[in-house]
Amino acid sequence: MKERMLYYAFLISGLAMLLYFAPREYLTSRKLIKTGIKTQAAVVDMVRSSGKGYKKRKRPVFKYTDESGNVNRYERTNTSIFDKLKLGDVVGLVYDPVTKVARQDSFRGLYLGTIIMLLAGVVFTLVGRAGVLGRIE
Repeated sequence: MKERMLYYAFLISGLAMLLYFAPREYLTSRKLIKTGIKTQAAVVDMVRSSGKGYKKRKRPVFKYTDESGNVNRYERTNTSIFDKLKLGDVVGLVYDPVTKVARQDSFRGLYLGTIIMLLAGVVFTLVGRAGVLGRIE
């Protein structure tokens, strides 16, 4: 019975990723592309990620000036061992002046969250569905 509950949890989690989190990420990116303001941002800090195995990973903190002249900071929430950003690097940034949502103006910054949510959602949904239907013993 406990195993079956675990499979239901996988199924519900997968469906939530597919039906809520992935579309939310996509719609946020789409709104930024359509109505957001593009600017240049400089990497001003690298915040070390916490947790086991994350000793070498750092999240960049960007500083940018919005259209009204205010200086804002944006700290990216994800890290990667493939990220080559260094202090002082200048990158494109898209931000919404109303909600203060900002993303790096790149494929990774705008769409990687959506792709990860879709892939994880499919895997969780398939595992949960197989378990609920009794195809996994």
